[in-house]
Amino acid sequence: MQSMNIHFWAFHGLFMGNYGREHPSTKVTVIDLFNNMESIKPLWKQVHGVGKVIQRIMKKSPHGVHLLCFSQGGLICRGVLSVLPNHNVHAFIALASPLAGQYGVSQVMKSYYPSSATDSVYFLCYNKFMQKRISLCNFWNDPHQQVKYLKHNNFLPLLNVASFLLCGY
Repeated sequence: MQSMNIHFWAFHGLFMGNYGREHPSTKVTVIDLFNNMESIKPLWKQVHGVGKVIQRIMKKSPHGVHLLCFSQGGLICRGVLSVLPNHNVHAFIALASPLAGQYGVSQVMKSYYPSSATDSVYFLCYNKFMQKRISLCNFWNDPHQQVKYLKHNNFLPLLNVASFLLCGY
């Protein structure tokens, strides 16, 4: 079997910046986009931005790439893979990523939202205005407000095909 040099690409989560260390024998590149406060931009905007970078990377890596995506970065990488017609990603690894959505306040968010606000976040998030402005709203999944989630959330239900499945088709 011929040895192949497969490239690892890493992408960070919400309110994080570019980070990374290289393992001496593995090529690792960190995608340096949407850092810190830029990470709250809507997820579709981030998907399209990261998608452009990943497409260029894949063209330069004919043996394929692995995506290692952390936290919100997992949602973005998953979104990129869902919209790319062709890719050479061998492995997609999402670490601590809210792939099914988030309900509750994470450690990162505790300084921004009191835990008592969990029950009312859907008021903030489930409308067109906030869906176009804040990434958290694109993956907030309140189990008590599923009709509003499916009607107003313009990101995660599309990835999960949830609205299609729940309609009984």
